[in-house]
Amino acid sequence: MVRTFLAPWAVFVLIYFTIGVLGHMSMVSPAPINHKNNPFAGKIDSEYNNPLSASGSDFPCKGQHTLLDPSEGQPVAQWEAGQSYSMTIDGGAFHLGGSCQASLSFDGGQTFKVIHSYVGGCPSANGETSYSFTVPEDTPSAERAIFAWSWFNKIGNREMYMNCAVVSISGGGGGLDDRPDMFVANVGNGCSTAETYDVAFPDPGAEVTVQGSNTAPPTGNCGSGPGLTNPGGQRGSDGTSEHRPGNDWPDWYNHAERLRPCVLNIILGQLGMFGVPYVARFFAV
Repeated sequence: MVRTFLAPWAVFVLIYFTIGVLGHMSMVSPAPINHKNNPFAGKIDSEYNNPLSASGSDFPCKGQHTLLDPSEGQPVAQWEAGQSYSMTIDGGAFHLGGSCQASLSFDGGQTFKVIHSYVGGCPSANGETSYSFTVPEDTPSAERAIFAWSWFNKIGNREMYMNCAVVSISGGGGGLDDRPDMFVANVGNGCSTAETYDVAFPDPGAEVTVQGSNTAPPTGNCGSGPGLTNPGGQRGSDGTSEHRPGNDWPDWYNHAERLRPCVLNIILGQLGMFGVPYVARFFAV
């Protein structure tokens, strides 16, 4: 009897905690503005793993670029032009990879210039993965430059992820004028990427790492910035209208997420019947 009882409830427990820990991806080093890893963070952004809004309302940098001058915008890394560094991505849902770019801004986030593109295999797995790049010799010196990681996931909703960190750069000269602008899509600007493909950037720049062979170019008007509205409403990856930023899962997952507190209460109620009412009361939601 005990085995018969535990087996089905074990499945519910597994579903509950699996739903709780599934997330997306974010840059953890260099630490973005107001990220939990940033020693200068003010108000911690607890949703750093989520994508940008489909409307483009928080482009760029999830809106954190506006904190460049206050104490939250102090540099977390000191770089030198011509030297190599790396960025580290972490999270629990890498969406079978995709394509990423590393970019720099010297005008407070108005423009970003690509210094390295990664076509396919970015990220390559759940958990921490690192990607190297070289700060070009023609990079301007700056006390507070913005370094951006941008990502276009391979599967799931058509989204753009972007995290920004403040870095100082020395020993540079020039202005990265010959570098392409950062690619922008899936944020209400009329440009979109194809699902199940690694996006092939229209202009990836001179420094490119290619790890995917199943690539496709973007579609639409891919030369403009993000719009201010979400034309027509974005839909979930399964064709439903249940999309919200960060929702890359079909309806069965969304409904399970809403039912999670109910499932837990049922489980804890059963535990109370088996002689552990205080434990059940402590964990009730």
